[in-house]
Amino acid sequence: RHAGLISGVDVVVGEALPRDPPFTVERRHAGKLGPRADGPAIETGDPAFDESFATRDRRGLNAALLDDATRARLGALCTGWLGVWPQRGVHYRARTVAGGEDALPLLIELLHELATRAA
Repeated sequence: RHAGLISGVDVVVGEALPRDPPFTVERRHAGKLGPRADGPAIETGDPAFDESFATRDRRGLNAALLDDATRARLGALCTGWLGVWPQRGVHYRARTVAGGEDALPLLIELLHELATRAA
């Protein structure tokens, strides 16, 4: 917190691993908040999402993790970088929380769901 406002978010659900994740989603223009997956840049087929987020996928997780409802939730809640390690965990970093601190439980719920689905 800085001056009563959230100045940064760093959430791990599961295990934080020292190696780069095989799947990342990051809000464009959010700045470098975490390592990009070394897989190819992918598009989801959702122009609004693809314009807002850069997605890289080395392990083919896109279909399992980025369905229509999840893309909408990420669009509403994600202001930073998300790394996914299948069967291990997810790590999220951002400088702000979309919707303020009241949205933080919704964000953590989404991260938990992503970790479960990537298992």
